[in-house]
Amino acid sequence: MKTIILDAYNVIHELPELSAKLRHGLRDARKALLNLMVDWKRENGFKWKVCIVYDGQDGVFNPEKTGLCGVDCVFTGSREEADDRIISIVRRASKTTEIVVVSADGRVVNGCRVHGARVESPSFLKKKPKKKNGKTVSAAGKKISGKDEHEINKYYKEALGL
Repeated sequence: MKTIILDAYNVIHELPELSAKLRHGLRDARKALLNLMVDWKRENGFKWKVCIVYDGQDGVFNPEKTGLCGVDCVFTGSREEADDRIISIVRRASKTTEIVVVSADGRVVNGCRVHGARVESPSFLKKKPKKKNGKTVSAAGKKISGKDEHEINKYYKEALGL
């Protein structure tokens, strides 16, 4: 399975539509990134495993920890940076050629490339899926799992206060 790993705060600061959410706080920016990746996964097919890695802090509850619709959110502890966790994930992977790391941080870029991962800038997330016979290849119209459907419904009920 292909895996895409995001250097979360780097992506948030690099994409204008996400960095604008910082005016309302980190939580809003994290939710916007999570929603972006749920949409990205839908548009690019459900064959991708998505992992968003954040710098965390020991003892702080992170409600986005579990993610949404197959998009995992990981928060490091106080003694580990997200950069180190991402490089470690790539280094330990058995098939690094199936990993795409999204970051503009030189340390992450170089640390992941040296282990064989493909590295893309955050703008990669805004590219539309490749076209086939003049039509955009998309997962739209495909059925989602019952678990994903449950997670989507739960998320929107909470967001709408239902």
